Amino acid sequence: MAISAEAGLLVWSAYKDEMRSAELRAESSAHVVAAHMRWIGEAAFQALQRVDEALGGQITGIGEREAGSLGRTLTTLPGDIPVLLVDGDGNFVPTVGTAAATVNVADRTYFQALRSGAEWHISSMLTGRVSQQKVFVIGRRIQRGGRFLGAAAIVVPADLLAQFWSSLDLGPDSAVGLIRDDGWLVARHPVPEQPVNLSGHPLFTKHLQEAPSGTYRSATSPADGVARVVGYRAVAGLPLIATAGISHQAVLARFWSRVGSGAFVAVPIALALLATTIGVAVLLRRYERQRHDLGRALEQNRMLLLEVHHRVKNNLTTVLSLIQMHPLPPESRRELAARIRAMAVLHEQIYLSDQFGTLDLAGYIQRLVDSLRQTVPGTVQITCRLTDVEIDADQALPLGLIINEVTTNALKHGYPDGRRGIVAITLERVGESRARVQIRDDGVGFDVDRQASGMGSRLINGLCQQIRAECAFRSDDGTEFTVEFPLAPRPDDTEPLGDPVVSLRPETTAASG
Repeated sequence: MAISAEAGLLVWSAYKDEMRSAELRAESSAHVVAAHMRWIGEAAFQALQRVDEALGGQITGIGEREAGSLGRTLTTLPGDIPVLLVDGDGNFVPTVGTAAATVNVADRTYFQALRSGAEWHISSMLTGRVSQQKVFVIGRRIQRGGRFLGAAAIVVPADLLAQFWSSLDLGPDSAVGLIRDDGWLVARHPVPEQPVNLSGHPLFTKHLQEAPSGTYRSATSPADGVARVVGYRAVAGLPLIATAGISHQAVLARFWSRVGSGAFVAVPIALALLATTIGVAVLLRRYERQRHDLGRALEQNRMLLLEVHHRVKNNLTTVLSLIQMHPLPPESRRELAARIRAMAVLHEQIYLSDQFGTLDLAGYIQRLVDSLRQTVPGTVQITCRLTDVEIDADQALPLGLIINEVTTNALKHGYPDGRRGIVAITLERVGESRARVQIRDDGVGFDVDRQASGMGSRLINGLCQQIRAECAFRSDDGTEFTVEFPLAPRPDDTEPLGDPVVSLRPETTAASG
């Protein structure tokens, strides 16, 4: 039973491959027909324009000199294709090289369209009144001073596509065609006996609405009832759709030929596939068990890491509470509590984001600022303008402590005696691999030389070295602190750091805070 299933799968795969090959052939053939029709249309439009230029103020025919020039233009068209003139009433006007005939085309839809104002028109397939053959007409409106004089028309045999059909070699019962964009058949090989309207066919109601080119499978052709794989393509610059259809029976014949030629080796291949399938099934079952076990272990590790960060955050909160209860000087207690709170916020951010390798720095800074606002005097505001920046989790804590230290110093020293002001924190990218945090206050400023020897400045110095950041203070109408740091760890992070890359020298001096 397994061998039968495997053989059925191979047969089904071969059938799908053959159908896909037929679709590709049909689509490429439709492209060829569309390209040829675009060339014919351009040549026809050029010939009709020359006819218009050769006429005078009335449609009385074309002289021998103009006919010779026009004949050279018509040589670009395939076959023996005549050019006809009709006057404003639809009567045939003889020209050099055409026989006199009493023909009136006023009832033809192409003439009516041109008389109604259309500059060009391509008719659907019709029966010629002189030749009694199936043809289609490419017509041009002739007017002078806005007055309709008549029309010039090129009469093209509907079986024009026969030469394209034979060169494409699509097999028995195949067909190529041209359809106007309103659904009427223009030309086809084989030529149908009656005009065909496909406006209600899925080609127009579905496929062309989805794409200007493609393929579909037609169970019954509206022209002759044959089932085909059909490729279609809109003709650029013309209101036409080119089609090429390969008979479903021809596709099946090629398919069974492939199946027959492959039957000789099918049995040993099937046996080999059976053995391979059994082996693969055993390996897949073993792999699935291993994958399941690894998935469970990974999920457990993830939950454990989340729990670790959650517990660290809770422990830091507990330590924070103990510090508040400890009999320390109020100023020392506040500074120590702020630093521990910055660490707690980091672990809370990691826990809530469920990410361990990277961290959203903007979100971390926002949470850190929200915690700082609890200690901000009512006269001072903290504003944030943060760009989304992802950083390595190892960089987050040093940056958080730096931001906490600078912001706390600004609140502590910049606004004495209830002075009002704003502390602005910004985060932005600097190129592709660096970012910058800037903290600016509009307070009274501070003496950098005296401040550089304090514990906070030493802490900032060491943290900047840890993440290879560059920072600077500037005191001018307040204080501005800038720290710029890389977004990715460098390959030589294990090398000695050397001298500190931190500057605490002000660019301008200000009053001591």
